[in-house]
Amino acid sequence: MEQLYLYIHIPFCKSKCPYCNFYSVEELSLMDLYLETLIEEIRLYSEFIDFHKLQSIYLGGGTPSLLLPEHLKEIFTLFPVKDNMEITIETNPESLSYEKLKFYKEAGINRLSVGIQSILDKNLITLGRNHRTEEIYKILDLIDRRDFSNMSLDFIYNIPGQTMEDLEKEFDFIRTYNPKHISFYGLLVEEKTAFFNLYKEEKEDDLYGNMYLKISKELKELRYEHYEISNFCKEGYTCRHNQSYWNFSEYLGLGPSAASYINGERFKNPDSITDYINNIKNKKLSITEPEKRDERDILLERIFLGLRTNSGLNLSELSVKYNFNIPDVMTKISEYIPADLWYFRDNSIFLTAEGFLSSNTIILEINNIISDKNLTDFTFKAGYNRTTI
Repeated sequence: MEQLYLYIHIPFCKSKCPYCNFYSVEELSLMDLYLETLIEEIRLYSEFIDFHKLQSIYLGGGTPSLLLPEHLKEIFTLFPVKDNMEITIETNPESLSYEKLKFYKEAGINRLSVGIQSILDKNLITLGRNHRTEEIYKILDLIDRRDFSNMSLDFIYNIPGQTMEDLEKEFDFIRTYNPKHISFYGLLVEEKTAFFNLYKEEKEDDLYGNMYLKISKELKELRYEHYEISNFCKEGYTCRHNQSYWNFSEYLGLGPSAASYINGERFKNPDSITDYINNIKNKKLSITEPEKRDERDILLERIFLGLRTNSGLNLSELSVKYNFNIPDVMTKISEYIPADLWYFRDNSIFLTAEGFLSSNTIILEINNIISDKNLTDFTFKAGYNRTTI
């Protein structure tokens, strides 16, 4: 292991957002016990993981900004923090304060991800968020005063009742604040969420697609690089931690539901804070059995991860491993996948913004082509992806 990226899941929320399918709990009374367990998990891993190889630390959730400074101080004393390390904390406007921001700066946190989701109260109410527009402006002023230059703002689009005019107001806001990084996630109505029963029948693919293409176009005009399906940044401000997932780097996930990729194996912690705490209390790592993956699974994974970013899918590397002829593959891709969805350069395939919209379909068909499956009766059907938030 040459490099390691670390994700720490902080599963606590004051209330569950009705659209969210990530693992979280509202029992804030468990926070101290959870922190004790997390520290023990770190100690268990330190027996065979070299944390000196850390390149980034990412605190996600849940709502990591609910943690008190003393909680974070305990966590950070267990890791060697280097000057060039990217350290991100996900935050919500209502749980931030000047004191917390001051501590973040002193502790070495150098990147904030702020989940504002929308700057319009009507959309925030629909999403069940605990903050309002006024709080967004106040907290961004505090962030500016604490001189956090590396800030990412999270937005959601395709919110029930949201219009293209609403989206224009989000762009005006972005022009004013000019954050270094932006994530725009298309709302996915998933089972086991409160939204599922309310909105599962609603399908407005044209509006979804039009919003996505408008977002890509507007942000490019504002000199943001569209470097991943849902992510945009100013030059030099990609999220290094997230890139580790897409580049097959090794990463370790701590806390309930956190996933890891170590020594070519994927495994995760259970989606239960109770099981997680009980396992660690018994001095054993709280992980599931590694995923069983064969060469076909790995091929699909490489295609999926390559095509979701602007780094593209390198066919030269794949052709050696999977023994295919690049011109033959490109002939089939040209035949079966519409030309406005992709382009070919330097032996790599890249998706256009329109291609990102239908990437799930494209990925499966390129996988079929490389795997040499019979496509005689295949007709390409574009279908918009739904991006998990």
